[in-house]
This record gives sequence, structure tokens and C-alpha cells, in this order.
Amino acid sequence: MNRPVLAIVTGTHDYQMRLLRSMAEVFDEHGIPLIAHTGGMLRRDTLSPVLERMIRSTSPLGVISSGALGVEEERGLIELLSSLDRPVVTIGFTMPGATAVNGDNSTGMRELMALLTEHRGVRRPVLVRGIPHQPDSIARERVFREELARRGLRVDEDLVLDGGFDLEESFDVTRALLRRRRDFDAVVALNDPSAFGALAALTEAGLQVPEDVALAGYDNSAEARFWPGLTTVDQDLDQQGRAAAELLLEKVAGQDDQADVVVDSWLAVRRSTARDDDPLPGPAEVMEMLVTGTERLAVHESIMARSRPLTVCRTMDDLVPSLTTDLDRTGVSRCFLTLFEHTGPPGDPSTAGSAPSWGRLVLSYHGRGRVEHSDERYDTAQLLPERLQEELTRGLLLLQPLVMPDRTLGFLLLDPAPGQAMATQAIRVDLSRVLTRLLIQQELEARALDLEGMVIRRAQELQAEMLQRQRTEENLQRANTDLQRALRLDGLTGIANRAAFAGHLQQAWRQAATDGASLAVLMIDVDHFKAYNDHYGHVRGDAVLRAVAQHLQEAVPARDGLACRYGGEEFTVILPGSGAERAVAVAERFRSRLAEAALPHAASPVGPLITVSVGIATAHPDSARSARALTEAADRALYEAKALGRNRIVVYEDDLLDPWDPAAQGPGRR
Repeated sequence: MNRPVLAIVTGTHDYQMRLLRSMAEVFDEHGIPLIAHTGGMLRRDTLSPVLERMIRSTSPLGVISSGALGVEEERGLIELLSSLDRPVVTIGFTMPGATAVNGDNSTGMRELMALLTEHRGVRRPVLVRGIPHQPDSIARERVFREELARRGLRVDEDLVLDGGFDLEESFDVTRALLRRRRDFDAVVALNDPSAFGALAALTEAGLQVPEDVALAGYDNSAEARFWPGLTTVDQDLDQQGRAAAELLLEKVAGQDDQADVVVDSWLAVRRSTARDDDPLPGPAEVMEMLVTGTERLAVHESIMARSRPLTVCRTMDDLVPSLTTDLDRTGVSRCFLTLFEHTGPPGDPSTAGSAPSWGRLVLSYHGRGRVEHSDERYDTAQLLPERLQEELTRGLLLLQPLVMPDRTLGFLLLDPAPGQAMATQAIRVDLSRVLTRLLIQQELEARALDLEGMVIRRAQELQAEMLQRQRTEENLQRANTDLQRALRLDGLTGIANRAAFAGHLQQAWRQAATDGASLAVLMIDVDHFKAYNDHYGHVRGDAVLRAVAQHLQEAVPARDGLACRYGGEEFTVILPGSGAERAVAVAERFRSRLAEAALPHAASPVGPLITVSVGIATAHPDSARSARALTEAADRALYEAKALGRNRIVVYEDDLLDPWDPAAQGPGRR
């Protein structure tokens, strides 16, 4: 059997697919298959478990890698590849023992800066740079600065933005810039998606390209030919892919002394940098724009049409026919869907970040009309069952992991149709979402069935022994409460949401009024979180909220307390049977865990780490007052904690619940 070459790329967008297609052409000439692991566009701290398992369990002819998005992820990738006794070629980055292929980041970038400064007269350009550790981004930024300095122009560091090579990140940072200033005359983005993100922000702000602001990108993607046409640098990705494939074949043949290869770049000038007196594009260029736009619109419409049936899937039996229809529309010739066998529940530390050895082949697709609905169990180290190993010996196959926040669900292995990079990426994203929803639904249904069985068993026990009645009812109530909690979780953090908080507080209030017990509510706010988002970005902001929620839940007694996300960066805690002393102890425990976590917050005036402000209110509930009064008191205490400088606890005890009581004493503070 022909041994495959493994390729490692960060996604299935136009950039990566052009590299893969050109590699595949070279390997096809030699009868060598190409299997490409395509990650998502999220930066991770660890190496993908599916990728690591694939590299370790497959005996590849060699490996071609374009790096990873995260610094730690790329470090893990380099260490893993360095440990292999296999030839390695890298694209866009270097590692010991590997031959590198790089685009010429100098020539095209210098031509672009000359065009902007000399032809357009640009003097105050914005730079939207890419991923901080990525060599291409670093090299392009260096040329940007050198060319401005050579012309006596100063770089305004406030106009240097971190776009992360991502459309949404670039949109966010450009929009934030436009809110504070508009005294710039051009935007230079270090890849095309970043340029399109900046374009969306400029358009939203009422600025026109190129009349008000010149705009340029990098990569010459298919979208760059849309009207008005994006001026961009073409780094000849097709030639980079071919060069990487040819270098790997030379290394396989025993030629270990190859020098690194640099592929020429050139400037594609379009309307986004034109002056008012520049001629309009000719008929041929306009026709190219129209054809490109029409083709891309057709892809978007196909994606939308495909997403609708997937969103209504209620069972795995619904999923397979819907996915088959998607594949027919997309023109994929081969596709295999494997789901891993997980033994633990969601959130189980033993399954987090792992790729199980065994899985089930759910779908085997061989083109329109040739579909196998299967449930075949096999060792996923082989990528496919024994009877389908022949599929791994020809052509190009993309391996796309399907992930949810706490586990890897499985993977897609497919042969992409030409020109369908966006559709291929959309299939993976939509399928991950649907599988996540179905898996949660299945687990909840299974839990509900377990609960039903428990009720039946408890009822039978009651018939035999009446003394067990109270215990059975308590267990049933607790189980039902747990089920309601599971159904009312916050989508980002995984803890209880605001609706769960409201229901649980009413229940706790009534119970405390009946028992004559005390009740405490904590209102918690992450200090200067907006500044954190502005400094680090929303992706890292979401990660901090998840970490805060985890430490809060660990600090709250699991037996009777409830930690909730109230909204945005606000969290709440309900502590039945608790007075001020116990509530403060829980708050201090939470703050201590947060301090140990040492989450950086360089934009906080309070200190270098993430901190929280806590407002606590306690009461002995009765029928004359409502639970809302307790929440409002905790909120007032939180407001005072923030007013006093944040990173502290303020306590309002029972006699302060009534906002109309003129004799109320001052709050306790910490």
C-alpha cells in the first residue's frame, strides 16, 4: 500500500486549500496520497489530540506543516515532528532538521508601500498585523516600518492593530480605532481576511474605499477580485505548495542538503488604492469581478440551503440523510464520518483533550447515490476500518476534527470538491454544532430515563416499607432539581444561567421563610472586564469568563449553594442557610482561588491580575418581603465595592434590606 504524506494546515480557507491542491498535484504524479489535518481557526494551548494520534499511529512518507495558530500549540507540534524519524518540510516557519518554504515577504510588500506613499500620497497608514509569533506577519510588519522610515514617515503606534489574521478580530479592532480617531488615510492588512474585516468596519463608520481611505491586503485571495477589487500581494501559494511537495520528495530520496526556498511575490493593484484620476477597470477586469462574485454568491447560497436541514435534525438518524444531501450539493466525491466512543460524561477530566482509540464509522459516502449508513466499530488509529484502507492510498483527503468545548467528538475524512473551500469548512462547523446538540440531548434523555427508573424503583420500595417514603421523595426532588439545572446552563461558561438563578432564589426564599433560616446572595463583577476585552480580544475574554466561572463553582459548596452567570461579566451565588460570616468565607475562598490562578490583566488599574468585586446581602426571609429585595441589596453592596476601588467585598446584613429604612446602619466592608 502506498504510504501517504501528511500535511498539517490551520483550516480549509482559500489560503490553505491552494497550498493543499498544488501539493496534491505533485504527489498525484508519483502516485502518492496526501492526508491533510485541518485545524479550526482558534488558537489553542495544546496540540490537537486527533493530530497527535494521527502522527504517532500513521507511518507517513513525510510531513509538510504550515505551523499552528497558538504559540504553545506550535511548540508542541515542533517537538512532536522533531521526534519523528521522517522527513519534514515546513511552510511559513522554521524548525530544526526541516527544510522551509517561504513566500517573499519583502518584494511585494515594498511595492505595496511604494504604491501607497508615492502614488496615493499616504502619510498616516493603519497597520492590521497578524498572529504575533507568526514569521510572515513579523517579516511583513518589518518591511512596513522600514519603508515608512525610508521616506521619513513616523509609525504612529496607536495605528498598529492586532488583527490575528482573522476577519472578525480585524473588524473589532478597526471599529474600536474608529471610535477614538479617524485621522488616517490608509489601512494595510497583513492578509486579505483582515483587510475585509477592516473594510466592514470602515463601511459601518460611513467611510468609503478608496475615496476616504485606501485599503490593501496580502495573499490575493479569490475575494480580492470582488468589486471594487482589493489591492493585495500575491505570494504565489500554488508555487509554495508545489515547492514543498518537491522538496519533500527529494528528502525522501535521500537528498538531505536542500536549501530553504523563497517563492517570489508580486503586487496586484486594484481599485481599493486608486486615486480619483485613476482610470476605471476595463471590461475584462469588470467581468472577472462579476464572475468571481457570482461564483462566491452561489457558494454562500449553497451553504445557507445546506444549513437549514441540519438545524432541524433531532436524532442521529436525521443527521445522516441531511449530511448526505449536503455532500451531494457540494460535489464531494468521498466522505467518511467517524464518532469516538467516550466512556465518561461531559466534563470528565479523563476524557478532556483526548482522542479515544475506538470509534464508529457512521457514514461512508462515495459520491451521489453511493452511501453506506454504518455503525461499524474500529480502531481509529487506522483512520478508516480495514476494508476501507484502500481509500487512504489515493488522492487528497482532509481530516477535520469535530469538537465541542470539553471533548473531541470524532472526525470527518473527505475529498474536497474544487472551489468549495468555504462549503467544506462550513460542513465541519455545522456538523460539530449539530453533534454537540444531539449529544447533549441524548445524555439528557438518558438521564431522564434513569430518573424515571429511579422513581419506579422508589415507588416499589414504598409499597414494601413506608419508612423509605421520605428518603425516596427527597432523592426524586434532588434528581429533578439536578435535571432542571442541566437544562438551564449558561452556554459560554457551563454554569447555571440567569433564569436558573431566578427560579432557584424564589425556591430558596420560600424554604428559608418556612424554616426560619437565613439566606445569602453574592453579586460578583469581574473588575474592568471591558478593558480586558479591548486589550486582549473577545476570544480571550470568553476564556477568562469560563475560568472565573470554574473557580467560582469550585469555591461554592456543592451540597446547597448555586453559582450562576448573571450576565456579561457578572456572576451570582445563592447560599441557603448562610449568614454574613459563611458568605464572606465563600467569597474569600473564591478570591483566593482566583489569585492562585493568576490570570493576567495588563489593562486593569487595580493590579496586573484578574480581580473581582463582591457585594453580599443576607436576610431572614419572611412573607412581608420579596427575594428581589435581597438581590437588590447585594447589587447595592456590589456597587459600593466598585465605588470604593474594586477588588474587595462589601456586606449588607439583614437590617439593610429595606431601602426605605432611615435607621439602617452602614454596610460592612472588606
